[in-house]
Amino acid sequence: MEKLKKYIKYIKYAIFPLIFIYLELIYKISVKSPFSLDFIYACISAITLGVIVNLLSSLTKKSVINKIIGFGITSIVCIIFCVQIVYRDTFTSPFSVSIAFGGAEGVNAITEFADITLTAIVSNLLWIILALLPIPLLVLASIKLKIFEKATKWNIIWLTVVAIVIHIAGLFGLLISGENGYTSKTIYYDRFIMDLSFDKLGVITSTKLDLKTFIFGVSEDLDEITDKQEIPDLLGEKDTTEKPTENESSIGVDDTEDGTENIGEEPTTGEPIIDEPVVYEPNVLNIDLDAMSAAYGDDNLTWLNNYIEACEPTMKNKYTGMFEGYNVILITAESFSSWAVSEKYTPTLYKLVNSGFVFNNFYMHGYTATTIGEYMLCTGLLPNGRDSVAPFDKTIDKYMGMCMGNIMKNLGYPTYAYHNHTYTYYNRDETHPNMGYIYKGKGEGGGLEIDYVWPASDLQMMEKSIDDFINEEHFHAYYMTVSAHKITHGQAIQWLTRIRVL
Repeated sequence: MEKLKKYIKYIKYAIFPLIFIYLELIYKISVKSPFSLDFIYACISAITLGVIVNLLSSLTKKSVINKIIGFGITSIVCIIFCVQIVYRDTFTSPFSVSIAFGGAEGVNAITEFADITLTAIVSNLLWIILALLPIPLLVLASIKLKIFEKATKWNIIWLTVVAIVIHIAGLFGLLISGENGYTSKTIYYDRFIMDLSFDKLGVITSTKLDLKTFIFGVSEDLDEITDKQEIPDLLGEKDTTEKPTENESSIGVDDTEDGTENIGEEPTTGEPIIDEPVVYEPNVLNIDLDAMSAAYGDDNLTWLNNYIEACEPTMKNKYTGMFEGYNVILITAESFSSWAVSEKYTPTLYKLVNSGFVFNNFYMHGYTATTIGEYMLCTGLLPNGRDSVAPFDKTIDKYMGMCMGNIMKNLGYPTYAYHNHTYTYYNRDETHPNMGYIYKGKGEGGGLEIDYVWPASDLQMMEKSIDDFINEEHFHAYYMTVSAHKITHGQAIQWLTRIRVL
């Protein structure tokens, strides 16, 4: 019995580490994140945090203060896990500090999606209860094991040493985890990607990294992004010969070995036809990179300009200028699914998807928030680090000359952008005019008068806006839709019923 009491005295030091490992496990299961060896790093962070909480909650002689510290930290951590579970179920991505404090979209998400959030809370009630379970269990443990008594100097020393050793072991493990692709090492040390970090490193580590990038930002020094001395190696040998595809062969254009094309006509007599080769020029913009480097005197800009100059340009081809003089309507189909494509029920969508140019080779950034997809479509850029949460905000004070709006505007086209949700959401009232658009959205002062329902009608948005540009000789219109957003169970039943009736 004496030996048992002796061991029980030390069991209390495992309480907090076990609580935080349990929370990481609950999160992993609730969001259906796949298990892998990377879960070890989540456990290491949980143990380290648990030892630190043990230490902090046993520093004073007053058990009341120790309890406030222990229960306070545990409650905060439990709530963080609850928020992550609900938010990920609602928006299919982790909650970020940048969303809460980095702009108006955080406040808008809380106020405008309150009904959806409430639905998500109800549907995840079991997981929320399980995530809050450590709090009452900690109450029982504090009574039975007296875990909030003042620690001896020896206990303080060994708890500190244990926390440091476990943390160093975790960091060392990350260093040997490999560098091919987005490994745990890459995410922790080099490129913080929210979704991947939460899946690989767990909530505790990812929250720490999120706070770090929010407070200190990410480096914009190219020295820390890539080795500037490796420009030739990065470029390598390029094969600029155009490869004909099956689609090209059906257009009646033949490629020659020297990069030209023979455009022939069907023979009308028995005389031989002399094909005239079309020689294409390099696809190069009229930009004086040397003058730009000299004018700004920025080392990063100079290196980037040198890199671009070293690249061999692609050649213009048969598609260059094919649509010159045409009007352009660009649509970001929010939450779009192939389920909506039906030759019978949605013939226009069906025609758009199955005719014309279809781009099958594309890269989707790991982060899945609405603004990320729109950012990549409008800019052609990939967000990085902290900017992967709200990258459009970073463009507000930048010249976005290569965006479609500014390109078409410089050609003399009237350019309009529309969104059938709150026009200030994700700061679109600042980002979209900066891309060259006359921007209109729902809400007071937004300029787009549509019904206040959720989700708003994309059809109504287009019907209310078409008169702005349809009578212009040339125009470019951009639509950011919203009606395919996540719906409630009741709405889903109503829509399924309508489809069955049809």
